[in-house]
Amino acid sequence: MASYLSQRVQSLFEFVFPGECLDEMLFKLNIFHPRCTSLVLSRGLGLGITVASVLLFVPQIVKIHMARSGKGVSLPSQLLGLLACFGTFAYSYANNFVFSQWGDSLFIFIQMIVVVMQILYFDSMIIAAFGFLALCSLAVLALIYQLIPLHILTLLQASTIFIVAVAKVFSLLDVLHEYLRLSKKLETWYWMARVIAYFKSIPSRTSEYLKSLASDYKTAVVDVVKDGRAKPVKAAMCSAVLVGLAYAYKTNPTERDVLNEFVKKRQLLVTLPNTIHKREADEALRLRTDFLNQNSLQYIDCFFFSLLLKLPYDKDVRIYESQDKNIRNWWFKEIYQNLIDVGAFGKWYRLRECFSNYDINNEELQDLPDDKKP
Repeated sequence: MASYLSQRVQSLFEFVFPGECLDEMLFKLNIFHPRCTSLVLSRGLGLGITVASVLLFVPQIVKIHMARSGKGVSLPSQLLGLLACFGTFAYSYANNFVFSQWGDSLFIFIQMIVVVMQILYFDSMIIAAFGFLALCSLAVLALIYQLIPLHILTLLQASTIFIVAVAKVFSLLDVLHEYLRLSKKLETWYWMARVIAYFKSIPSRTSEYLKSLASDYKTAVVDVVKDGRAKPVKAAMCSAVLVGLAYAYKTNPTERDVLNEFVKKRQLLVTLPNTIHKREADEALRLRTDFLNQNSLQYIDCFFFSLLLKLPYDKDVRIYESQDKNIRNWWFKEIYQNLIDVGAFGKWYRLRECFSNYDINNEELQDLPDDKKP
């Protein structure tokens, strides 16, 4: 046991006085060594801050425990401070920094967890208190097993000052609200307290709204299930329609899919001699490519299907005929006259039809004798 303690003490001295600093500053009393002085002071202050942080929130913890109440302590402020501490020590731990640089944040993090649990526990929210402890434990385990991406930790650590500032604002609002509440005989201060109370009630009112919304959706789902059991055929038809619409929306070709489809079709034709190309396939691809090069190919997304139109002019042209709605056709008539293709379920149907048997030149087949025509 004595040897173990001596090893620990020796390790501590070697950490505070690295290298030759132990011999220079303690044995030779060269306390103004050019390199060791700043290094020892830095490490000593780091250890001192870490040790002092162990007791930083202990008086507050004891006071809350003795009062059996967390009234007067701002819960949002504590949560934001907890997040800031977690960001600091998590980022340092992930980057393998020296413990003296982030140990204080770790101990403050632990103590703030205790404070938050006390606030919840003494406010008769026991399940929430232990659920919060479980959530913090999961966050620490995720950090230890490197499940949190480093860029998220970097962003969290960079936002520490902002988070602490917001936490102080919440704490100040609590103090100001309490002060104004006690001074509400003055009308102006009373209304200021009302305004502050309104903003403070936003989280609780938002929570109540979300709970009400969830309850409404739950009731709606239960009603749908009951109606489905009562009318299974109607429910099956409605479900099929909804699934079909969802599938159509998911597989609706995008504008990028248009270009990809052109590339695929051109690659198919490149692998064949020109003499056996189907003329309709060549013509369909040529027209679409020309319209694309002329910037007169328009893609319209209709959510469940897409339309491909040819415009009579470049899309960037701002001539009178292209801008005046009075001399243009009705929109549905323009779509009907200029429609090139319809896309749905991941396919462009007119282009697909033109490329059926794309490797058969029907004109060559017409020159064959009658007995050899297919």
